[in-house]
Amino acid sequence: MLSEVTELNESVNVLDLEYAVGRSIEDLLEKALSLHHVDIRDLQLYLALSKHGLILSKPLSQGYALISSLGYYYLLVLKGEVKLSLEKLFSPPGTIVFEGDELFFNPLIRVYHEYILSIWKPVTKAKIALFTPCSNIKPIPESFMNKKIDGLLRKYLLTQVVDRYIVSEPLGIIDYSQAYLFPAAHYDYPPEKLTVREKRVYIEIIAEFLEKISRTYDYVVYSLPRRHRQVFEEALDVANVVAVYVPYNIYYLPRLRNELLRLSALVMGQGINSHVLVDSGYVVKAY
Repeated sequence: MLSEVTELNESVNVLDLEYAVGRSIEDLLEKALSLHHVDIRDLQLYLALSKHGLILSKPLSQGYALISSLGYYYLLVLKGEVKLSLEKLFSPPGTIVFEGDELFFNPLIRVYHEYILSIWKPVTKAKIALFTPCSNIKPIPESFMNKKIDGLLRKYLLTQVVDRYIVSEPLGIIDYSQAYLFPAAHYDYPPEKLTVREKRVYIEIIAEFLEKISRTYDYVVYSLPRRHRQVFEEALDVANVVAVYVPYNIYYLPRLRNELLRLSALVMGQGINSHVLVDSGYVVKAY
């Protein structure tokens, strides 16, 4: 997805795209809300939408149409349920659209919370979920640490067994494959701006997300700095989910690598029960 996204802005006539796919975009996106198995006759249509970031490419490669966060906002705009200009919605990654105070309660941010908790589904063959923090660099994958982590996963052939997620103020959780899409690449909200009432919502969102993915992954690994770690661990308590902690720092990347390789070996070799964790010398948060 990250390399395939074509920026679609107001210089690209949406009607031209509709003409190219031969169907109403609204109808196709509406259908994708239910994560349906793609009819072979519709595959080329969804591939066209995927190239514009409206449909997620990874589920599509497995035969399923799943609407992206960008596609969800666009669908609501088309239906008149959300007021948002196409200029902002399809602005280049890194363009800041959201900033200010208490963004957790911004109506447009709440639309994303609805998406990640109620619309998005974990369609994946990976068995390890890795959670790391957001960044002041947008798009997030362009930050130094994320480039290092992505490089580590590629070097040790872990991209097929590990899915990445970002712990984010104010979005809660970002599916890393959507990090170049709206709104994941379009906000600026330093962690220190988090208010007490926002923190409660933050924990609730993460806990609900963890419960949602708990049957998909065998292992949850989190590498987070102090503030993100505190919120995430409170969410782990609420969700009653087992997780493995690795400190977040460039100097701990070898530990993160070793932990992911160890868990990957367990997944691929023995099919170990998801509640069994082998302590390899790192802090293990288990319930």
